[in-house]
Amino acid sequence: MSAALYIVLEDNDPGFETAVNGKALSDEEDALNKIAWDLNVTPLLEFFSGDTEEEVERMEYEGDPPKAEIPETQWFEPAEGLKTVKALLGYISEHPKAVANPTSVVSELTEFEDVLVQAHEYGLLWHLSVDY
Repeated sequence: MSAALYIVLEDNDPGFETAVNGKALSDEEDALNKIAWDLNVTPLLEFFSGDTEEEVERMEYEGDPPKAEIPETQWFEPAEGLKTVKALLGYISEHPKAVANPTSVVSELTEFEDVLVQAHEYGLLWHLSVDY
């Protein structure tokens, strides 16, 4: 089972669909990072942030109290993510051989774009997370 990237909004119930598969984006992480650097935009995983509260709860549930300070959750403006997503979409549309599965990557980037556009309209901050 492969990992998947997904968007977390600061509002858990924003009133619109936020679910995106994200497996192709995770599978193509290295290629997408290279493309982002070449295009001089922020790579997707630079938008990653863990959830401080969830991490503390997980550690306590597992009987392993936090031994080190857990970093605060970072939130990002949707416009920052849209810049990256649109640049990646444009590049992969013109250079589909840049990734192994361009159809899935474009589909998932388009879904990310839709979520980030709505997050922007609702004034919601976001970050990426990884589901293993």
